[in-house]
Amino acid sequence: AFYFRALSNEESSRIMILFQTQPLITLMLAYLFLKDTINQYQLLGFIFILGATIGISLDKQKAKFRLSRAFFLILLATLFWAVAAVVFKFVVDSSSFIKLISYESLGMALGGLILYIFFSSFRKAFRKTQKNLRKIILAVILTNEGIFLIGRFFNYLAISLGPVALVNVVGGAQPFFGILFGYILTLYAPKIFKENISREGLTKKIS
Repeated sequence: AFYFRALSNEESSRIMILFQTQPLITLMLAYLFLKDTINQYQLLGFIFILGATIGISLDKQKAKFRLSRAFFLILLATLFWAVAAVVFKFVVDSSSFIKLISYESLGMALGGLILYIFFSSFRKAFRKTQKNLRKIILAVILTNEGIFLIGRFFNYLAISLGPVALVNVVGGAQPFFGILFGYILTLYAPKIFKENISREGLTKKIS
């Protein structure tokens, strides 16, 4: 919910850059609960990543710099996802990988059900959307969610095989895909997808 709220207010490539706060939170949680160690290189990387995510989320208004709302929304989203990753690593040796993935998927389904039952705004929006949903849009949503679930599967598979903090750091390649796709889609489908692809905008994101 926090992720989609942030996405509705900010460019998707910027959101992917802000997601780099997840390795930081995961590293801290892994240190506290999984007894992972933090060396000087990880600490230096921690400072660089934090500086970059703060830099990309600064809004210049009336000669004052302030953090964007998307930054705090993504910080909350990554906190929850980091907790999920650490909990998964904590229990990964207690059962089979497929069984744990099934539990994780069930958790997502129950989370959606809780939102539907206890939050009337979600329930009304869901019913309204269902009435006006065309087949082509439903196909796009199903494809998107399918890709998302495949990504989650490989993410948790990687967590089961190695240090959870390392898996999150390697995921740091994601923003470059986001910047590339954002550039291509803005060029070829500007009515649907529009991002800042000026030299200044791209330089800031890549930096």
